[in-house]
Amino acid sequence: MGIGRTASPSPADAAKDADGAGAIGHQVRGLDGLRAASMAVVLLYHGEIPSFAGGFLGISTFFTLSGFLITSMLLRDHDASGRIDLRSFWARRFRRLLPAAYLTLAGILVFGATVATQQQLQNLPGAVVASVAEVANWFFIRAGQSYVALFSAPSPVQHFWSLAIEEQFYLLMPIGLMILLRRRRPLWIVGAALAAAALASTALMRVLFDHGASLDRLYYGTDTRAAELLVGALLAVVLHARPLPRSGNLRRVFPALGAICAVVVVWSWTHVGINDVFLYRGGFLLVALASAGLIVSVLDGRGPVAAVLSIGPVAAFGRITYGVYLFHWPLFLWLTADRTGLGRWPLLGVRVAVTVAAATASYHWLEMPIRRRSWPRVAPNLRWVIPPVAACLLLGAFAIGQRNVHTDLAGLGVAPGAIPTVAAHGDGVLHVLVIADRSAASLGTALLRLDQSRNDLRVTVAAPFSCDGVESGPPTICKNWAREWPSLVQKVDPDVVLFQVTDWATSDISRLSGAANVAAQTTWATATLNAGFDLLTKEGATIVWGEDPPASFAAAQRHNNAPYYLAMQRITSERSDVRRRAVLGRAIGPLLDDLRLYRRRDANAATRIMVVGDSVAQTMGYGLQQWSGTHPNVVVWSAATEGCGIADAGTVLKAGGRHEPVPANCRGVVERWAQGVKKFRPDIVIVLSAIFDLQSRHIDGWSGFLGPADTQFDDYLVNAYADAYDALSSTGAQVIWVKNPCVHYLFGNAGGIVGSFDNTRIRYANDIILGRLAKVRPKIRFFDLYHVLCPNGQFVNNIGGVNVIRTDGVHFSPAGSRWFANTYAQQLLDLGRH
Repeated sequence: MGIGRTASPSPADAAKDADGAGAIGHQVRGLDGLRAASMAVVLLYHGEIPSFAGGFLGISTFFTLSGFLITSMLLRDHDASGRIDLRSFWARRFRRLLPAAYLTLAGILVFGATVATQQQLQNLPGAVVASVAEVANWFFIRAGQSYVALFSAPSPVQHFWSLAIEEQFYLLMPIGLMILLRRRRPLWIVGAALAAAALASTALMRVLFDHGASLDRLYYGTDTRAAELLVGALLAVVLHARPLPRSGNLRRVFPALGAICAVVVVWSWTHVGINDVFLYRGGFLLVALASAGLIVSVLDGRGPVAAVLSIGPVAAFGRITYGVYLFHWPLFLWLTADRTGLGRWPLLGVRVAVTVAAATASYHWLEMPIRRRSWPRVAPNLRWVIPPVAACLLLGAFAIGQRNVHTDLAGLGVAPGAIPTVAAHGDGVLHVLVIADRSAASLGTALLRLDQSRNDLRVTVAAPFSCDGVESGPPTICKNWAREWPSLVQKVDPDVVLFQVTDWATSDISRLSGAANVAAQTTWATATLNAGFDLLTKEGATIVWGEDPPASFAAAQRHNNAPYYLAMQRITSERSDVRRRAVLGRAIGPLLDDLRLYRRRDANAATRIMVVGDSVAQTMGYGLQQWSGTHPNVVVWSAATEGCGIADAGTVLKAGGRHEPVPANCRGVVERWAQGVKKFRPDIVIVLSAIFDLQSRHIDGWSGFLGPADTQFDDYLVNAYADAYDALSSTGAQVIWVKNPCVHYLFGNAGGIVGSFDNTRIRYANDIILGRLAKVRPKIRFFDLYHVLCPNGQFVNNIGGVNVIRTDGVHFSPAGSRWFANTYAQQLLDLGRH
């Protein structure tokens, strides 16, 4: 059957090439072009191009196209009784999908054995097992490996989540279709069942979202994402029952339909963020419907959309997109800016070129030969080849998962920075006491090995962190701490105590404290840890808390509300002798450099700078602390509190009309900073806070939820800032208030917080709120970070060859934080001294 102007192919004929038996890739090249366009936006999204904030929706279009092609093929192949040859169907799927997938997993194992970080290795064995078993999406839900955190905590196997959903569809769809087609049921019943299932999937996503389910659960779930595949399947049923007309008035609609749907899809690729409420309340279904409209337009073969997508090179790229998708993510993680020294666009060009080359080679030399059975010894016996290959992958994953990143030769070979060592013992040796939990035991082992090869380092590793019961107080303290830590400190006399305890189980804290709620557990943990830290710092050591950040949005929510984390956050904002590593290096060299920052020196002879604010201030403080390491006359303490602003009253408005009180750990944060001020007695306090202050909120007595430019809100925020100034300047410190930079948040509305990333609000706060603050507190000084990072009011990431801001468009990158400190720390110092 012809196509284009002479005839339209039936979906069954069109679907033949999906399994290598027909010619849709040649007869209707536009569908390959649609694959190409969808893959291109995924590459741009994973290449961290901000203009394509919705590039992840290219996967949604893939889902709909796959649902259409596979269902069309199944409808073609079923017999009169509705029976489908499942063995033949699944064998063809295996030949098409597994060779390249297993090759990718093998490459990921090489990546894991050479350059992966400890965090990437943590879940690697389980992720590989789940990928081989085609359940990677459910594994990532269970493991808390979030797609929202894709750029901050990437797994080299993470992109297998979508392949798992498709392969689960390939497993279940033919069975479901056989059941529906039994006894020659009419196709309208099949279509109605598919439509109902798509609507049920969409409704389930909305219900789960409204009841507080994590975005991980919604984004990865087969049940919540099934609608996109089912829309394609429904389209296949409709076109099988009623093929596209060859002529007539109705056919004139299809080019216009394609143009409209193309606008909708492209707009979603460029404007919809992964956190947007729209997606989880029906947005994915709308994108799927628009993608189905594109498929219809392409099958019709006329109009500008079909013409563009049918261009030869576009269609050629579309034919290799399976390999491109498989290979691109581990290659992107390997070809980083740090390894190549390239900027964003040149780096993207290199990444894409290498990916396309690998996918082209795989397509011609691996995928097609096995698919067409031109490898005579392999193709017929693939079922005997798969099990041993899978077994090798699993064994390799478990072996590589045991790799100790902290003892890499690359890490051990990194010389410490040129920070002068002034150790307490006067011998030029840095004495480090390591207290770690069992999950971080390898770090102590790595430091011990480094100790054996260096003359300027002495490392002592204490017994793994635990609490074997509590002594009667006050203050409360764990019995083994009181028994062991004083003699340990006396023996070692450490310059730095590396407290690498990533978690203290809430169940243990509950049992030891006898408290039933988080607030009481947090109070107990704070007091108990403080008592222990008093023992560790008795001889003047600084405690450095090494915290492993959670890998996902959902895990971060749990972690940030756990008693241990809340206690440590409170302690690090109150005690200058307990520091939090703002950025955790994975190699020993950077870790040792960081520890040297906290060597003993005479703080009374130096200018003391305290940094307070939210997580943006925290990332800014990292660079200032690094800068102070090369300036012996300056001591910097970053006491910023992640997830909290200065405004801590009332109820804040969340996306979708939801609202919740300001988190308990954020209430009273200024008072905690004030306690730190009294102990640290800073000469200069630097304040940077806006993200959480500008949320729309309601306070008793207000008319509703208000935001900046509402009189009551403005008065409240100015008064809160004035009170913060009074607390921070209470010992005579000069307060420098940093005007907030503009933001370009890549992922839409983070956590559903209303107003947090609104540049109009940020400008209003800088100009009006801080202007009023200057009038009521005339001694305050300001540093205009907005014009540093946003010249002419436009967000700029790359300044002087440095990507200053992380890919989230909000926080300083490590390199950007160091650049800022090296460029502006002296200016801040001068501003605070005058």
